[in-house]
Amino acid sequence: MNNYETIIGLEVHAQLSTVTKMFCGCRAVFGAAPNTATCPVCQGMPGSLPFINRRAVEFGIMTALAIGCEINAHNRFARKHYYYPDMPKNYQISQYEEPLAEHGRLIVDAGPGPREIGIQRVHLEEDVGKLLHEGALETNERIVQETRLWDPDRMVTVSMRSKEFAHDYRYFPEPDLPPLDVQPAWVEEVRARLPELPEARRARFQADYALSVYEADLLTQGRSLADYFEAAARAAGKPKSVANWVLNELLRELPAAADRAIEDCPIPPANLAGLLALIDDGTISGKIAKDVFEKMYRSGDTAQAIVSREGLTQVADEGALGAAVDRVLGEHAKVVEDYRAGKKAALGFLVGQVMKATQGKANPALANRLLIEKLPKV
Repeated sequence: MNNYETIIGLEVHAQLSTVTKMFCGCRAVFGAAPNTATCPVCQGMPGSLPFINRRAVEFGIMTALAIGCEINAHNRFARKHYYYPDMPKNYQISQYEEPLAEHGRLIVDAGPGPREIGIQRVHLEEDVGKLLHEGALETNERIVQETRLWDPDRMVTVSMRSKEFAHDYRYFPEPDLPPLDVQPAWVEEVRARLPELPEARRARFQADYALSVYEADLLTQGRSLADYFEAAARAAGKPKSVANWVLNELLRELPAAADRAIEDCPIPPANLAGLLALIDDGTISGKIAKDVFEKMYRSGDTAQAIVSREGLTQVADEGALGAAVDRVLGEHAKVVEDYRAGKKAALGFLVGQVMKATQGKANPALANRLLIEKLPKV
């Protein structure tokens, strides 16, 4: 195979989130009873005329701008003929020689660095959403252009049908629609409504919140996750801590990092910020905070409500904690001797015993200080 260069192209169909269809006023809904979301236009009845969905065109322009395409000021729709059950009028209104946009790029992380993937074109059509995997294998026979299905049980691709060439579709300009004139002012109006794109947001997260490349990349995998992090970071004022909690604790609890899972999360950003505030002011320790976090996720309650209800407030009173330290020192005379002999690891053991004696409620820093003060006096 060294004599061949592998070139893989993807034809990706994406459904636009419009209320109505591309060329008629029928609602773009799924799961309705058969033939209830149809009209003479989408059935291709004689005398019916299609019309262009402006919102769909704007979504198409947004997509093209997001992947760096050049918007064609003059483009037109074309009639594409084919005979399959998913198109009852036996032709599809698509675009061919004059698409909405061309010559874009998509940058992806691959191996040691980013890689630029060329985008040939973006066009609008009334087809249903599909993802086509096209390919061929060398068997010393003629290479056939075809559409193949993926068989997940056998882990192989299977021929679905021969892939037509452009001349098989007998394209010609759609006679029932005028050419689409996309004025520069319209493109700029749409551009102004574009959300912040992932690449720009990753760079801003690194610059504004001092996140690592790895953290910024993970937190921008989805718009809802990035929004969640940013809302919590602004509320807490501690972006690095928020990033740690989101990546290590929140994502471990969520069934998936998908937008819907984030939106349905029982811990809103303000509540996560509230938990971090209790750690900062010494109300609870980091160890207790993880237990509180799990209870927040299960119940939807705030950290303060759980801490108050279950009496989880950290022991920071020197008198009460000093008594616990005295008991630990009295119970572990051998460890005390080890510490005096220069075994500094003994201090860590004693701190752990104080935490155990207070059911994890002791302020670790205070426990450490009291032990250092008391050890020379025992």
